[in-house]
Amino acid sequence: MATYTHPVTGEEFEYIPYAELDEDQRKMVDSRSWADRWEAAKQGLGLEKLVDDSDWEVRLEVAQKFGLEKFVDDPSEYVRREVASQKFGFEQLVDDPDAYVRYIVAEECSKALLEKLVDDPSWSVREATATRKFGLEKLVDDPSEYVRREVALQGFGLDKLAGDTAGSVKEAVRHYLAAAHTTLAAWIEANPDKCALPENRRDDMALDYEER
Repeated sequence: MATYTHPVTGEEFEYIPYAELDEDQRKMVDSRSWADRWEAAKQGLGLEKLVDDSDWEVRLEVAQKFGLEKFVDDPSEYVRREVASQKFGFEQLVDDPDAYVRYIVAEECSKALLEKLVDDPSWSVREATATRKFGLEKLVDDPSEYVRREVALQGFGLDKLAGDTAGSVKEAVRHYLAAAHTTLAAWIEANPDKCALPENRRDDMALDYEER
């Protein structure tokens, strides 16, 4: 029996190295059937060999308990998504070609990495960035209504977004104000630091909203 220590959580996973497998277990690991090898991975058999399996389904199963350091470069986006979901390799995965990998990164990464994602080509990634209350002063003008809607739901730029061309954005503004039991005029008066229109902001309160 051997142990793999998760590089983020420190949790330990036990597996049986290939050299210690019995004959039947080795047949599973060496099988031509990906389903057999997947079952071997599920049982924690010979993971140090299956980490290089030719089928992404098998590698995905292995990644749930072994070898994250290797899988951050995996050719399959599904495996890299698993790596990201375990909060590993964000520094590399922030530039991943798969938008969903970057979306997962945006949900949990540091603010330093969010600096990259605020300009991501995928609206879903920028939306996730807005959910983190990051870059709202820029995202309030995002070309995607879904991103602007999220900015409104975070309570930023309501003075500008109340006049947005998209109905979903204006509805988000109404929803926020109703939940806060206030009016737009009262909100503008009380929150000059969160306003997007220059005439409603005060220089002495122009702080980055994400720092609050």
